[in-house]
Amino acid sequence: MKHQFLLTSLAALALSACNVTNYQATEPTAASHDIKEAKIKLSGIDNMKVTDDGYITYFESVPHGYMWDTQVIKQMSQEGACENLYDFLELGFVVKIGFKGEGGREEHFDLARCNADETN
Repeated sequence: MKHQFLLTSLAALALSACNVTNYQATEPTAASHDIKEAKIKLSGIDNMKVTDDGYITYFESVPHGYMWDTQVIKQMSQEGACENLYDFLELGFVVKIGFKGEGGREEHFDLARCNADETN
């Protein structure tokens, strides 16, 4: 009986860990006038785009033969979305930050994720 409880607990823990690493952001709720304003404000930033449906995207790539440092991209994603673009998150935007190439990944941030990360 104890082993069954332990296995059940470990399975639940493993599943909850998967949810933390594969965060599912909400859909954007940004108003159309905020989207137009964001396009103007962010137009001068290379590799950054604002979509008509309220996503702010930013992608970087490494050349063939190079590899991303996963800790660095995790920190850069967090700072980029939750510090530099926080005002846009409050308006209902969702930020997608991606690092293409070996070791890269894509992260999605909404207001709830940044607020939850701040309290952890």
